[in-house]
Amino acid sequence: MSKPNRFFGPSENFKYVLMATNIDEKDNKFYYFYLPFCAEAWKKLGFKTVILLISTKEVDLENLKIDNQPAMKTIEYLKKLDCKLIVIKSDKNYGKITSMVSRLFAGAITELNDEDYIMTSDSDLIPISKSYYNTESHDAITVWNAFCCGSYQLKNKNYEMYPMGHIGMKKKHWREVMNFNKETKINSESVRILVGDNMGNHLFKEDDKIARGDPTWFADQTILSKQISIYVNELNRTELIKKKFTGIRYDRIYSDSELIKLANDSYDQLTDFHAFHSDFSEKWPIMENLFKRLFDNITFNSLLGYFKDFKNS
Repeated sequence: MSKPNRFFGPSENFKYVLMATNIDEKDNKFYYFYLPFCAEAWKKLGFKTVILLISTKEVDLENLKIDNQPAMKTIEYLKKLDCKLIVIKSDKNYGKITSMVSRLFAGAITELNDEDYIMTSDSDLIPISKSYYNTESHDAITVWNAFCCGSYQLKNKNYEMYPMGHIGMKKKHWREVMNFNKETKINSESVRILVGDNMGNHLFKEDDKIARGDPTWFADQTILSKQISIYVNELNRTELIKKKFTGIRYDRIYSDSELIKLANDSYDQLTDFHAFHSDFSEKWPIMENLFKRLFDNITFNSLLGYFKDFKNS
């Protein structure tokens, strides 16, 4: 595991949001484009940001150089924001599944303390509402939008499905929920073993074999939902807080005119922004309308500069 870009004292405990991205990805740049926007938005809510940078390069952050200029622009900006960036080694052709499942290894991030609170988030989900993301208890496990996904069956047992979007708990709980130890490493091999043991080796797939919506696509939340159920309901190790989604999602599924109206007329009711994908560059005017409300002028202008640099890289 690489050296982090900043260490905090052992007696200091923080709230962190954890995201992961495959920085070798050149086609779907949106997977890392939004990270600075996410980090700035989470900072407003009192969270520091940790990002697992998945790459076939086995180097630390200081020596990281990849043939992907947009991703390097993103990393450059994240360093300025003092995000905690950790390079994770992936095997060739397995960057996607390593990135998707790596957040389950929150309890194995050696750069964080056991009492630190770690919440997962997606790199295309930008928080807006402070009240919605309030953490009621750091001793409990909290699932946001907990009632969105119904139930599922795994190995002849039924479980509630919790979305990976936002699940928070202390680092020590993350490690115990997942049955990891302090020697557990984060890499493709660890992901392969985890997916194989829980769902079958056939679901540990190469990048071009993973289809949106197939069982591998949901492997992270399938495994984590089961483990949380066991930890809470069978072992009674801690409390589970289930929060339902409230407010309005500023969602890419809406038309441009609907989004403009939402930002202009209903901003105070917005909970989060489910961001655009392949068309993110063309949708900048829509996002700009939202970001001018979400961020102060200094932050917005800095992010605008980042957007221009990213677009031209």
